[in-house]
Amino acid sequence: DYDFKNLEETFVKSPTKLNAYKKILEEIDLGHSQDSLIEVVLTYLNNKDIDKAEIALGKVELTNLNKAIVLDLKGKIKLKRGEYNDAKDLFLSSINHNPNFVIAYHNLSICYSLLDQNDEALESLNKAISLQEDVSLFYFTLAKLNEKNSNNDAAIKNYKRALSLDKDYEEALINYSKLLKSLGEYEEGMSYLTKALDLTNDTKSIYFKANLQFVYGEYH
Repeated sequence: DYDFKNLEETFVKSPTKLNAYKKILEEIDLGHSQDSLIEVVLTYLNNKDIDKAEIALGKVELTNLNKAIVLDLKGKIKLKRGEYNDAKDLFLSSINHNPNFVIAYHNLSICYSLLDQNDEALESLNKAISLQEDVSLFYFTLAKLNEKNSNNDAAIKNYKRALSLDKDYEEALINYSKLLKSLGEYEEGMSYLTKALDLTNDTKSIYFKANLQFVYGEYH
């Protein structure tokens, strides 16, 4: 999200990643109609259409097979509405139903972080990584937690890990660049922003390039 009230946070991106959920759906045979409905919910959430996501989720027939992901998505809706304690309870319920449902641990970690329960956030995220260590999203979120705890060395390591798993991870490129800039590594930071710029479409590129130049003090 772009936050123009706090320019230090302007390029801090949301750790939601649609592909991480789609990968899970590919691994769970929910049946075509249910799978399609859940993907509709995910698309709405990705586009921040929270009300539409909630309506679509209400149409999903709850089964033992999909219960963990439905509870998780209900938690995501609460999380996006800022209802963090309710979201936490839903993520915990999802995990209780399926202790190996990796994405719920990740989302629970975000919830704990927003509640300033940093130890619990780190524990949940490490659990997600222990269950599935090849998800770039998890290392992106871990890097953000490292930054929050002023552990820049660990943050650098985890941004690099996220990018090693997904070299086109735009949010990781942007956040890593911002961290490098804060550490005085301007040239390297600009190189990562340039990589992110190369991934945008023409319309986004113009807007993004202007913001890039603003952040790096190139006002003209």
